[in-house]
Amino acid sequence: MTIYAEAGQRWNDPELCAVAEACVEFLERDLALPAGGLASSIDADSLAEDAEPDQQPAEGEFYLWTPDQVDAVLEEPRAGLARARWGLDGPANLDGRWHLVGAREIGELTHRAKDATQTHALLDSARIELLGRRMQRPAPARDDKMLASSNALAAIAMARAGRALQRRDWIDRAETLLQRVLERHFGGAVAVAIWRDGRTAASALLDDHAATLLALLELLQHRWDHERLDRAVALAETIEQRFQDPATGRLFLTPINHEALLMRPGAGSDDATPAGAALAIRAWTRLGHLLGESRWLAASKRALATELGSAEQAALAHAALIAAGLESARPQAQVLIGGNDDTAALWHSRLLQHQRLQCYRVTGPAAPLPEPLASAARWPAARAVVCHGTTCSAPLDRWQAIASELAADNA
Repeated sequence: MTIYAEAGQRWNDPELCAVAEACVEFLERDLALPAGGLASSIDADSLAEDAEPDQQPAEGEFYLWTPDQVDAVLEEPRAGLARARWGLDGPANLDGRWHLVGAREIGELTHRAKDATQTHALLDSARIELLGRRMQRPAPARDDKMLASSNALAAIAMARAGRALQRRDWIDRAETLLQRVLERHFGGAVAVAIWRDGRTAASALLDDHAATLLALLELLQHRWDHERLDRAVALAETIEQRFQDPATGRLFLTPINHEALLMRPGAGSDDATPAGAALAIRAWTRLGHLLGESRWLAASKRALATELGSAEQAALAHAALIAAGLESARPQAQVLIGGNDDTAALWHSRLLQHQRLQCYRVTGPAAPLPEPLASAARWPAARAVVCHGTTCSAPLDRWQAIASELAADNA
């Protein structure tokens, strides 16, 4: 979602933007829980429409098509366009049926450039009708557990995608999703990984804490909130105290007070989701620069150092860790904006359109914030500080001065 949204913004590509929109639609259509939050997974197996009473679910049944099934839903010319666009005029790609793929570009389906708009419209309407027909099939089972880590990661993705495509509604949904995580998974005496229908289970692991910390920092860029900043600091401290080995700096998946295991698993390699250590390193790096707090920068560097050997041996299994290391080595520029006037709001809106940038509009009260956050919170009119790593500019009161400081970072 994030990659397609940011790529769509960068290259002004409507097709890439449409993929990001489809991802958000999928989350809300297929994974949204009645009480809020997102379910953990959907089964790959489901029953066929004409299944016999004793027939077992089969993999992909809900998603696969045949050319005849497409023709039964669509009339020409949409049926022909759909078959060509999504590969049904070629060999079957799964057990004699077709899992739809983008087999041809729009340009290959049109004779003239001006026909592309009409072709897009025909295919969009075809996709909607095929999706409606698919929804009439027996649906695969859904695991309705809400997981802290995956919901926090989804909040990050929606916030970043909304930022790239200027979709305030996506950012608002990310805010709501993060609030559900904070209430359900971190609202009690013990942080938990799983929530389902008001019941909780399993102690929260490193990735649950780290993803939620990173989500807090991501959404602070859209709405400054002192309480959420305090929650972020508390999570950072919990990770340091309960998941980091004080002797080596290594981060572990389980907390120090977890039930006894044959071995305490590390958290440096990616699985279906980014490695918990990578999320924590990135979050500590950003929090350290936001607060000007060397404690978090040191913690991130120590944790990173313990995983470098593994990353060198198996780089593909440590993609998130490598990305976190690159950000640690060259932190993203950071802008702190103060002031309650329209100019401050305009600067904030403009700067959020830059993806490789941390941008916070800081509002009062100033206490107990560290500098330069405290000063930014006190400014009555628009001013900004641009920080590169641990070095920050003098307060700036002109847009051109801010742009020049940021240009120096990109030079």
